[in-house]
Amino acid sequence: APVLHGRALGEDDDVAGAGAPVAVLSYALWQEHFLGDPGVLGTDVRLNGTPFTVVGIARDDFRGLELSFQPDAWVTMQAAARLGQGSIARPDIWDDRGGRWMGMLVGRRADGATTEAVRDQFARISQDMQAEYGDLRGPRNTTVDPLDSYALPNGSEENVSRLVWLLLGVVGFTLLLACANLANLLLARGSIRAKDLSVRAALGARRRDLIRQLLVENVLVAAMGGVLGMAVALAILRASGPLSLPGGLTIAELNPQLDASVLGFTALATVATALLFGLLPALHATRTDLHSVLRDGGRGASGRGHRMRKGLVAVQVALCLLLLIGSGLFIATIRNGMAHDPGFRTGGLALARFNLGLLNYEPQEAQTLLNTLTARVAARPGVSAASYATRVPLLPGGASGFFFEVPGYQPRQDEELRVDLVGVGPDYFETLSVPVLAGATPGPAGGPEDPPQVAISRTMAETYWDGASPLGRTVVVGGEEVTVIGVVGDVSWQGLDDEPTNFLYVPLSSMQDRAAGFVTLTVRTTGDPSEALGVLRAELVSLEPDAPITVLSTMEGQVGQVLSAQQTGAAFLTGFGALALLLSALGIGGVVAYVVQQRRRDIGIRMALGADSRSVLAQSTLDMAVPILGGTVVGIGASLLLTRTIEGFLFGVTANDGVTYVSITLVFLAVAACAAALPARRATRVNPVEVLTGD
Repeated sequence: APVLHGRALGEDDDVAGAGAPVAVLSYALWQEHFLGDPGVLGTDVRLNGTPFTVVGIARDDFRGLELSFQPDAWVTMQAAARLGQGSIARPDIWDDRGGRWMGMLVGRRADGATTEAVRDQFARISQDMQAEYGDLRGPRNTTVDPLDSYALPNGSEENVSRLVWLLLGVVGFTLLLACANLANLLLARGSIRAKDLSVRAALGARRRDLIRQLLVENVLVAAMGGVLGMAVALAILRASGPLSLPGGLTIAELNPQLDASVLGFTALATVATALLFGLLPALHATRTDLHSVLRDGGRGASGRGHRMRKGLVAVQVALCLLLLIGSGLFIATIRNGMAHDPGFRTGGLALARFNLGLLNYEPQEAQTLLNTLTARVAARPGVSAASYATRVPLLPGGASGFFFEVPGYQPRQDEELRVDLVGVGPDYFETLSVPVLAGATPGPAGGPEDPPQVAISRTMAETYWDGASPLGRTVVVGGEEVTVIGVVGDVSWQGLDDEPTNFLYVPLSSMQDRAAGFVTLTVRTTGDPSEALGVLRAELVSLEPDAPITVLSTMEGQVGQVLSAQQTGAAFLTGFGALALLLSALGIGGVVAYVVQQRRRDIGIRMALGADSRSVLAQSTLDMAVPILGGTVVGIGASLLLTRTIEGFLFGVTANDGVTYVSITLVFLAVAACAAALPARRATRVNPVEVLTGD
């Protein structure tokens, strides 16, 4: 059992009438609220107002079965009925054989058993039970899958997979770029050592021995780079912990570790790349004959070697542009997302979500507390408006869908009329700055005989009344008539690129028991909304010390959560893009510096014959123009093809956005020109007399 102190929950704990309920606390809760004190074992803690005896503390590495949901405590199924609402709280739930509240059973496979065998066995058990007890409430669908398939939030698996493959691609391209850079440096180093290697070959050294020596040297250098890379990776791992994946899961929650498998893979990749990309330079360095080397004085470079260096520069340029353009598209997405109008003003909003029903509040009690809490918060300095609702834009949860009818509207044969219902408090639209387009907003509920007055979204108003005003019209929702008194603007509810849908806003006081469910208090501030979070908590706790607060955040923080995948992609792409730009600049500068050094004698002769420094600088710099421009063309073409794979992450910008491509290309060409010009300037400082008399 994954328990650090005490014991795990046992079968004897999960028996009706077993006595005081018991709980196992998570390691995080134990550290945060009990400061890691083992003395908490055997004491009582209150969960939703109910005392539970602590019998165990979970290990730090056990955080539940779902990565995106990490429990603070574990209790038995029998005890869970005392904690709150829903099917499990019904007193007859254990006697209802037709109940469907159990969502998941977890079991461990026997040694040697396959998932398919367990699936077949479970299907037979299910058939036997249906034959014995009958199918009380229609067909039942059951699936048996490995537990790790449920680790990610429902619906986020595809996006997480796409993001992971994107990051793997980015790492792969960066590795190729670094290897091309390394190969270029090794080519230059091999040319410099050509005289030494040729002399050794003339004295009887076998070529394969020379190649082996060069490869061993490459591996030693790569090993030092690998060690340094592991240190940098550890720092990046720690710094990237707060970054989020789709579904709200942070990288830190994945608990990535530099374990033996990672270290082994890194060592293997280091040696493999050193051998693979060092082989060609080693072959090239050992093929030069002694006669040609002595004739050139060890200074010259073969035309074949120079062409190879230019080709590697072109590869670096293409890969660098690909990474930079991808980074630019993600940055444009973040910029567009933060500037996007979601239908309300996100700045200056603070949110607190809680559920009084978990403390067994009656609906009227909860409504009274909500009104008192809102009035108190609204009176605090720095608060300009406050309200509450069952659902708030960009905050997950609170959805309540209903079928509805519009008198006089004939739906199409395949059309399904559904509307999301939101219970709101006074000043809800003013607090969020949602525009009221027509009529008024719903106030407090009237008498029991009065039909509820509601506001509807713009999309709903424009869809079902054929251009006429919906004000004063009735809508039948869940079999109950409501009167439309206002039309408000559409807002983004789940994501910034949501298509507008039907929404209906009704006074929360008219929604029977919804006040005793999940409710979000929303506050508009005149200053930094994060400073109001403490005020929200303090006021709520002063009215209900055991209030279970599930969300305490700013709306800008929620926008960041919506853009979490894009922010993660932008962070990694920007980092790798900057690294790629640095490597490309070093590669271009290194090749130019090498060429200048090898041509010092030629440059000295030209300057002795009257060539000015400008023409020498131009020739040395323009020598790199062809590989740089060729790599630029290839990089842009590759970007047009490969950036289509990230279109699902983009917002407000297309994968072939011209502004991004042009701006990134111009910036890169400017950096490349500087990288080539700086070492080329050394050619203008050559003293012809020293060069011509030096050899």
